Amino acid sequence: MFDFLAGNNWHTRIVTEYLTHSSPGVAAVNLLLLTFCLLQPPPKVATLKPLPAVSAKEAWRKLPREVPPLPIWARILVGPQPKTTAGVLALDYLHRAKNPLGNELAAKVRWAVADQMKCEYAKAY
Repeated sequence: MFDFLAGNNWHTRIVTEYLTHSSPGVAAVNLLLLTFCLLQPPPKVATLKPLPAVSAKEAWRKLPREVPPLPIWARILVGPQPKTTAGVLALDYLHRAKNPLGNELAAKVRWAVADQMKCEYAKAY
């Protein structure tokens, strides 16, 4: 009945086996659905756009406190995640203020990492 599906491919053998052991009405509907699915174009893949960085002034408008310069990661994330950004900035401050390495050694470590990462903001602070 479905000789056109005969072949050595495992998927055609499965389809053939399924269609030959089904009732003619069910087989016809399934074949129609299978054909419809195979003729559909593949779904479009959504492309992700990078998050825009807002200005430091705009970022601090969303984070009410003093207006020191902000790192670029904070300016990028403050738009979609203002509370998370504020929390991470507070955590960063806590680690800088109460670091067990001491202020001098912690500053040297931060500066060395910032220098390797070529981050001018971190080198300045």
